[in-house]
Amino acid sequence: MELATYVELHKYLNKVYENPHKEYECIHVTGTNGKGSFVWKCAHLLEKALQSKAKASNVVNRVCISETDFVKYLNQVLNEEYQITKAFQRFEKQANKRFVLTIFEITTLIAFLYFRDRNVKMAVIEVGMGGKYDTTNIIHSPLLAVITHVALDHCQWLGNTVEQITLEKAGIIKTGCRVLLGNY
Repeated sequence: MELATYVELHKYLNKVYENPHKEYECIHVTGTNGKGSFVWKCAHLLEKALQSKAKASNVVNRVCISETDFVKYLNQVLNEEYQITKAFQRFEKQANKRFVLTIFEITTLIAFLYFRDRNVKMAVIEVGMGGKYDTTNIIHSPLLAVITHVALDHCQWLGNTVEQITLEKAGIIKTGCRVLLGNY
């Protein structure tokens, strides 16, 4: 997706859905290796730590199934009363086919809406690919930005060197947020 289109889409989704990701704290995680394990462990520890005060949630977006099965899976995971069609009624009415959303963008938006609607106090969000232009990067002020191990990964989109890829992944770092770095 071109940068202008990417920025325009994010502004549009923020406007239509009223910035659901701003209603709770986020830990934003990227990297080549280890990010899924880190996300799972971090969410598990937060859930234990916040058990008496609040509920921590984690949505894992690593699903390789057909779109139909994927929608059934999300409906099941996000509870029957929280249907995907409800989440997208407003988008479909206002977008007029202006944007075509990917499965990852849909999953990310649903996760943000779900966390907001369930009054989650903190969410651990895993980047899909890279960081700078990833759908999850609408998080404006993460509590913590985490970059796990970085190596050659998705070179056709992120760059041909570890340094170029690291710069793309570092796009999740925002002014004022703490940063946790893995090694490479």
